[in-house]
Amino acid sequence: MERTLLIVDDEEDICEILGELAKPLATKILFAHDGSEALVILKNHHAQPIDAVISDINMPVMNGLQLLAFARELE
Repeated sequence: MERTLLIVDDEEDICEILGELAKPLATKILFAHDGSEALVILKNHHAQPIDAVISDINMPVMNGLQLLAFARELE
């Protein structure tokens, strides 16, 4: 079973660490560096839905809480 995970963090090293830790949990791992970039990925990823999102809260442009609110509207 394919599982897709989206990791959202503005710090590249955190993305890399979380990506390595998540490898046993997901067959496909996507990365975004702020909430607005993550929202674009969520909107455009209809063919294979994203099963889980791991997001930082404090990020520039759109923070993790704003991302959560917008992501809920997409459902």
